[in-house]
Amino acid sequence: MTDTAPFAFSSRRSQRVAFAAAAGTVAIFRLVVLLTGGAPATIDAGNWIAFGQALVADSSRSGELVYPPLVPLLTYGATTALGFQTGVAVTGALSSVMPGAGVFWALGRCQIGRVRLVASILMLGVGSVGEAAAWGGFPQLIGFGLLPVAVVAVDRWLSKPSVRAVIVPSCLVFAVFATSHFVALILVVALPVVLARHLLLAGTALKPRLALMAKAALLVVPLLLLASTYWKLAGAAFGDDNAFAELDDLTWGNVLDRLEHVYAEWPLLWRLLVPLSAITPFVKWAPKHGAAVRLVRVLWFALIVVSAVTRESRYLYLVPLIALVASSIWLEELEARTYGMSRRTRGVVVAAVGICAVWQMTAGIGLFDDQRYFYGPLTRDLTAAIETAGDATTDGRRIAVPSLDGTPVGWWVEALGESEALYGSSLRWLVFPDEIERATAANRVFRPDFPASDSLGLLREADVETIVLPRTWRWFDYDAVTRWAYENELETLLVNADAVVLRVGLG
Repeated sequence: MTDTAPFAFSSRRSQRVAFAAAAGTVAIFRLVVLLTGGAPATIDAGNWIAFGQALVADSSRSGELVYPPLVPLLTYGATTALGFQTGVAVTGALSSVMPGAGVFWALGRCQIGRVRLVASILMLGVGSVGEAAAWGGFPQLIGFGLLPVAVVAVDRWLSKPSVRAVIVPSCLVFAVFATSHFVALILVVALPVVLARHLLLAGTALKPRLALMAKAALLVVPLLLLASTYWKLAGAAFGDDNAFAELDDLTWGNVLDRLEHVYAEWPLLWRLLVPLSAITPFVKWAPKHGAAVRLVRVLWFALIVVSAVTRESRYLYLVPLIALVASSIWLEELEARTYGMSRRTRGVVVAAVGICAVWQMTAGIGLFDDQRYFYGPLTRDLTAAIETAGDATTDGRRIAVPSLDGTPVGWWVEALGESEALYGSSLRWLVFPDEIERATAANRVFRPDFPASDSLGLLREADVETIVLPRTWRWFDYDAVTRWAYENELETLLVNADAVVLRVGLG
């Protein structure tokens, strides 16, 4: 495609305006949805807030638990300034447009013209992007936005490396690592592939290759600031059986089913785009498409390697991004081939692409309301119950709460109640020994026969002072709980439509 072609959005400025308008519209829509429900949305945002509290204020959270700091600081700052519900909604809405913004910027740097609007706007509406925003996967979304930008920036810098120009690519690499260790692992695999190509281009002499490698080392110097965080993350990941194979167990037998879930809003379109993206690196393209093709090739390679090693299906959420980057190459080639055709023929092609784009956007964004409530365990009354428990809990003591369908509501207990939680959870979501130990203890308490004869003793042994019992917990039995509280002289702190809060004492 040429930017001088007589067609809409030929100028870079008009493309930026169009994308900004689309991104703003999508962000506002998701913001409005996230603000509904009368309580903070998402599951994971409570975890980011608790991490943020630990970074900037006194916190009961163990120093053993660490996470890349960017998202915890952003979420904590937003909720401190705007309140829990609004702060989470704003962070989630803005995070959800980051993958699209990353595609838009990266394709622009790869000399892709106006068709990048199609790819980047479609990325805004991908259903799996909304799903990640709904569960609170803000690090993943921001990381996916930064990833293609960082890869392209490093590739461009390595073609003419200099100490002065290294600032931008090194900051982008740092930003990925400061955002998400999950996405950083993709970059760990991708960057050596990018470097290897430039080493081959440097010739066979040893000296130029060593010089290039020395300059490339400058890219990772800022990462020394995160060395402590990643040392602890690596220790937890490689020292715990939950970290990889048992987490999600992605296999050749289920990979297609997992992939179908990622683009469930309109499988027909993605069954075309994904195979096209897979063959893109093997097609002979015009030289101007070289940077975009390299980006597709590197991302596919890194995704396959990391998925094979970790067997973690969440990496498949990167597939739509790769497919849309590749689709922009095919679309630009299609436009070039139809350029000499009649206006009517070109109009039919544009209309077909436009209809597909609108259909995909409508289908993907239309899922967000259901996604928000599916992944939003908190209600107004449950939030009030958690805050009541937090006010009633002595410093250094714990609040206990069961999981809701395996999800760790305790992250919100730590954020809202500002106390360490003994929270039930499926162990698949946990990595650090401290949180696994606490979740294991909570799961022993909150079992189908709760309250049992040993429940009170187990709670007191674990330094639990108060418990929050959501009525939506699958094994909640109001009559059994009230009888247990009466027989053991436990103080009832709150009973409302969604929860019961009890003080179990200190033993």
